[in-house]
Amino acid sequence: AQRVLPFRLPLNFEGLYVTSLAARFDDSRTRQELGFAPRDPRDTFADTVRWLLEKGHISPKHAGKLAA
Repeated sequence: AQRVLPFRLPLNFEGLYVTSLAARFDDSRTRQELGFAPRDPRDTFADTVRWLLEKGHISPKHAGKLAA
């Protein structure tokens, strides 16, 4: 894919492989002891894209609707 796209993707084979494993875990102890509540991944991704845009790592074109 990297040879086709006009920009560099911020990932490598190992990172892609690890995210594809879909590892399961139990976070109930963390929730109980620390009061941790995980965020919706969509919100986290949107915040990350906004941050990348703000820091100049991506262009408004690549940020899409989040650039508005």
